[in-house]
Amino acid sequence: MAPRERAHARIGPSSLARALSCPGSVNFIDNLDDEDGAGPMADEGTILHSFAEDCLNKTLDPFELVGEERTYNGYKYELTEDDAEGIQEGLDIIDDIPGKLLVEKRVDLGRWMPEQFGTCDVGIVGKKRITVFDWKFGFKPVSPVNNPQIMAYALGLWDTFVRDQSDVEQFRLIIHQPRVRGGGGEWDTDLDTLLEFGKKLKRLAKQAADPDAPRIAGDWCDSGYCPGAKDRQCPEYDAFNLSMIVRDFDELDDDMEHDLPLRMTPVGLLTPERRSFLFKHSGMITKYLERIKSEIIDDAIKGRPTPGLKAVDGRSPPRKWSDQDEAEQALRELLPFERVYTKKVITPKKASEILSDKEFDQLADLIDKGERKPVLVPVEDARPALRNIADEFNEED
Repeated sequence: MAPRERAHARIGPSSLARALSCPGSVNFIDNLDDEDGAGPMADEGTILHSFAEDCLNKTLDPFELVGEERTYNGYKYELTEDDAEGIQEGLDIIDDIPGKLLVEKRVDLGRWMPEQFGTCDVGIVGKKRITVFDWKFGFKPVSPVNNPQIMAYALGLWDTFVRDQSDVEQFRLIIHQPRVRGGGGEWDTDLDTLLEFGKKLKRLAKQAADPDAPRIAGDWCDSGYCPGAKDRQCPEYDAFNLSMIVRDFDELDDDMEHDLPLRMTPVGLLTPERRSFLFKHSGMITKYLERIKSEIIDDAIKGRPTPGLKAVDGRSPPRKWSDQDEAEQALRELLPFERVYTKKVITPKKASEILSDKEFDQLADLIDKGERKPVLVPVEDARPALRNIADEFNEED
């Protein structure tokens, strides 16, 4: 079963983080040829969204879908047990929220941005609160706090399905990100805050209509997916990245001329503000370096060598069956039944769903919950900050 195709608006919710910070990117992208699309990770996310959607709409058990392969944009992905566990965690969160369930609904943003819309993963309209739930299957932590994408979903959901039927003005915005330790979270807000955000969307719509709207580079170039950044067609993006990595363009040229190592400020000498700034943009810097690597390899293949480097064959990817069903049949003809299949113990999550609470409690000593590692999130995140040494000394005093 292939995931169904989603319609996309010119300024959709998923691009707002970028468009609000760089209004000129809207027209800039319109004039780019981006045949490759958002890439395999985005296709994988679409496939995982389709599994989650089916589990909600058809009340399916995600663990029963483990091993099923789906294809999107030519990209194939097979649901794993870890994926199923992450989806089940999200389903449990949704099940605990009272209200009318809305799954994969198109929400209208035309009141603020003419002809613009989005598709909300999950909306729950309760008597006292509206909940917007967004699945995220990427590996970069995403917070719901002041997140333009999920705020737009909330605003559109209210305007499309609630505005004329309820006076509920409280909202809870949830991002479920099972692949990232410490990713996602929830944020409580209200209608007034969302309507103020709507004013920003109105201003953006006017700015985006201006062919001379400014282009401003930042971490939104990558987190908001911009083809101009992906293909390095945006000079503002290139200049920003280089300014993040080296202290001065002249120093870089001087280092190259005299074959010196790249000079960067030692981490211990960076101010806390500078460390914070660099960390917030670390994903952007990493992707920029990955693109440089990709371009060097492409140059080598096309006969344009890069000084001091060459491209060689890397490791072969893990082998897998091109057709699972045919391989299974062929193996059963060649091997005894018990040698064709492997057995795997169910996860604690799956066991907790099958066993009674009393039975599951008997397994408590066998479960390793692992150690939570600190993660960095915006200060506005609803989770409490870790206690530090200074806090403990103050309590002792």
